[in-house]
Amino acid sequence: MHDTTFLSGQLKEMGTKICDFFLVRNMIEKDVRDLLTDHIMKCHRRYRLAIKHKGEDVVLADPERYGYYRKDHSSVAYSMYGNLIMEDLLDTFTPIVEEITQLNLNPNYSYFSLYEHGNTLKKHIDREDCEVTLSICLGQSPEKPWPIYISEEKFNLESGDGVIYQGREHEHWREPYEGEYVAQVFFHWTDKDGPNGNTIFDGRPYLGHPTENVIDRRRP
Repeated sequence: MHDTTFLSGQLKEMGTKICDFFLVRNMIEKDVRDLLTDHIMKCHRRYRLAIKHKGEDVVLADPERYGYYRKDHSSVAYSMYGNLIMEDLLDTFTPIVEEITQLNLNPNYSYFSLYEHGNTLKKHIDREDCEVTLSICLGQSPEKPWPIYISEEKFNLESGDGVIYQGREHEHWREPYEGEYVAQVFFHWTDKDGPNGNTIFDGRPYLGHPTENVIDRRRP
């Protein structure tokens, strides 16, 4: 059972309701998060093997299948948009996050990143339709939290912990990572009662549906 900690002083109106920062301990049990971390590591391994056997041009042309190394303004980590397992988890977490935030939410899309030694997360805000985000640390080596800062608030996430925040409203970032790896997953929603209430599934017909412009639709 997860434990939710309310963090006061970080309020932002969305429609007729209020969303706060929430630190959620033990959001995912150990056996499940170990499986998910292993899946991300295998995705990364397949990416490297595919480049070796198929060639870089083929792999880079199909980022939804193989993932890709980000080259955007916030990070250069290996990442994947719309992974089917993560998309199913986004659907599963929707009623849980609605209960915590007291918002009516549309699931938008999922995204994972595998941060390696030396990676950073530059200070940024997310794109407009990332109104509510749940970021979960699935696994890390060593088991030492890599802090994430959200509007000057510092969060230390143990494996399995998550933080819910409004990435469009609050700048967030991380300092250079000193460990071996961190597997992180991001789930994004829009507020049904807000200005992006008509945005669902990131413009796709359903969760897990391929999109033509993965790189252009990356987080943020």
